[in-house]
Amino acid sequence: MPGPTLDQAWLSGGYRRYHTHLEALVGHYRDKTLNDLPEFKTSSQLDILRGIFCERSRERIQAPNLSDVIIKMWENETTWAAYQLERSCASASSSTGA
Repeated sequence: MPGPTLDQAWLSGGYRRYHTHLEALVGHYRDKTLNDLPEFKTSSQLDILRGIFCERSRERIQAPNLSDVIIKMWENETTWAAYQLERSCASASSSTGA
């Protein structure tokens, strides 16, 4: 989460609230076959999942000094996918790595 600074108030309260949100989001998909869910019918699971997590995280994070939300998910030890959204607008960029 890039931005100029993370203040102490966000670190002590906002992070815990975000962690609770993240646990609920992970719980929604835990122990499910992703291919059976309607949102995963059009593209690879990792591509869709990183977008969902990034968009929902951007909605939930209450820290005005953060400029972007970046979600990076690892498929295995060498393959990852990242998704980045600016907090001030709806533009998106994505990348993958190995």
